[in-house]
Amino acid sequence: MKINLTVLILLTIVLLAGACKKADTEVHIRVLNDNPDLFEEVIVNTSGGEHNYGEIEPNSYTAYQLFDFAYNYAYVRLQIDGKDFFLIPNDYAGEQMLRSGYYTYILRVVDYDTGALTLEIKKD
Repeated sequence: MKINLTVLILLTIVLLAGACKKADTEVHIRVLNDNPDLFEEVIVNTSGGEHNYGEIEPNSYTAYQLFDFAYNYAYVRLQIDGKDFFLIPNDYAGEQMLRSGYYTYILRVVDYDTGALTLEIKKD
């Protein structure tokens, strides 16, 4: 009887610890179009999920989307007047995952000719 109770307690602790770890890495991310142009087909991939934020009006925020985990930067693809713009991370080696919480990815166009973007992150 004591062994069964001990096993039950240990199993409960392991299950609770596993549930806590997932909650520690879930992040909610919204996007701010910090630009005078309409962003279309905005895709964000954090390696912890991918979301299509659709159209984002100039100087406007999207709703938050839930990601399993994220970093200080992400893969981003969007269009302005049919032209593709990208932000492509080299890799995430050595990077720390963001803590659970709410964040804003602030997107800006760096170069219209090359389609280059910058991403700044802000904890909300």
